[in-house]
Amino acid sequence: MSVLIFSGCQSNSTTDEAHASIIPTTFEENKKVEEQKPLTEQELKQQLYVTECKDPAKYLSGNFTSTIIYKNVLSLKVKGLKLKFNIANAATIVTFKDPKVKVKFLAKTGAVVKEKTFNLYDFIGPNRSMTYKVEMEMTNQEYKDYSTASMEILSANHQ
Repeated sequence: MSVLIFSGCQSNSTTDEAHASIIPTTFEENKKVEEQKPLTEQELKQQLYVTECKDPAKYLSGNFTSTIIYKNVLSLKVKGLKLKFNIANAATIVTFKDPKVKVKFLAKTGAVVKEKTFNLYDFIGPNRSMTYKVEMEMTNQEYKDYSTASMEILSANHQ
């Protein structure tokens, strides 16, 4: 006759530590485990929306053209300029509105001849562009003095 004797619980400290490290015991550890879960489509969209809203100037780009407005066509004295802005939105989710644009007219030396900020009151949908026209005053001397112009998109609101 043979007798088998089984021992109930043997403690193996390395095995116990390994199992204990798998099970979260604190709130912070539980939060880390939750963070490792893949995000749902809605959560990814929300995350992208927040990212795109943080820095509109990163997603907006553009250029402008100008046409002279004469006081008198015969005298060719400049009264101002008509500016036509083309602004593109590279964001994939966010619709921006009312971009604020700064235009600088520079002399040959790099000195600022004239500087003006415009609010362009329109919407720019995701992956879309907009055209916006404005007029500005410019003296004949300012027009003669400037050689280059540049624009910078300062900010925009999001819908």
